[in-house]
Amino acid sequence: MWDYFVRNGVEEWELDWFVQNPVKLDIIGLDYYQHSEHQLRRGENGERIDETAEHQFGFAHLAREYSDRYDGVPVFLAETNVGGPVEERVAWFDNLVVETRNARAAGTPVCGLTYYGAIDHVDWDTALRVRNLNINPCGMWALSWQGNKLVRTPTALVDRYRDYISMPIAESVGELASPDAAARVRAVLEAAQRP
Repeated sequence: MWDYFVRNGVEEWELDWFVQNPVKLDIIGLDYYQHSEHQLRRGENGERIDETAEHQFGFAHLAREYSDRYDGVPVFLAETNVGGPVEERVAWFDNLVVETRNARAAGTPVCGLTYYGAIDHVDWDTALRVRNLNINPCGMWALSWQGNKLVRTPTALVDRYRDYISMPIAESVGELASPDAAARVRAVLEAAQRP
């Protein structure tokens, strides 16, 4: 990238500044969806095809890779959901809780897990480019039209989420197996609570 930046107007002394002043990450927020893992292949005419991977590694594996790449920094599953029937959303969330438990048991400093969004999305089927007011079911609360008003209704995913957050950590996402990982997570969470 160095040559690319220099060819496109960034001075070498500017790049040197970044080398001399590296920023250490405190935490990495990861998005993880069913379509997050990709594979590349060549088509019949030699074209590059980018598609969802047939054989996926899973969140636990990728969380470890990201943490390791950045010297053991804690990771947080910041965004995930799946569209479709509520049963599929509950199954997806249950799977990610298991993946988080597996990652923590293996010593990966996973310090958080969330489900995004709290409510169904509107017009995400067109990437918000067209205002057609379509409800895209993916949230913990379902949206429905009542007249000209959107109304939220809790789904079974709300109950499942409440179940998990009421459990002791050891029963939900599990304790961190590595004392070093636990110390890193504790340090990040304590810093976040300071004014």
